Amino acid sequence: MQGRPTSSETGEQETQLNRPQRPGMRLGLLCRDGSQGADMKITDYRKVEAKKVDDPAAQGVTIRWLVSQKDGAPNFAMRLFEVAPGGHTPYHDHPFEHEVLILKGKGNLVGEDGAHPIGEGDALFVPGGEKHQFKNALKDTLVFLCMVPIEK
Repeated sequence: MQGRPTSSETGEQETQLNRPQRPGMRLGLLCRDGSQGADMKITDYRKVEAKKVDDPAAQGVTIRWLVSQKDGAPNFAMRLFEVAPGGHTPYHDHPFEHEVLILKGKGNLVGEDGAHPIGEGDALFVPGGEKHQFKNALKDTLVFLCMVPIEK
């Protein structure tokens, strides 16, 4: 059975599961009973556009929406943030939680109780309603994944 090519948001060719796999593909999930399920997606994060965080309280921060509702994700979004040296996210709060994984660099997670050092390999949980900010005071870029629920 041949897969049908489609276009991805990254502009690369996508194919179904039975085709050779390459970064930027959308893969059809083949269920155990042989039926076709939801599409899976594999994308090289470097090919996802890095957009400046549009908030006057943010400085030197970009975001890449790696997985979102546009990809058919009904519950969670995965975002990649890059914070330039001396940069920071806004000091803010919201009703939903964050799950964060620091991929590269060091910085501080600032909360209502002060600043806490963070670095590569740290897994963080920020509860809903908690004021928080990510700061990079060092010379290397701070890079982290942040997962949040999709607002319905």
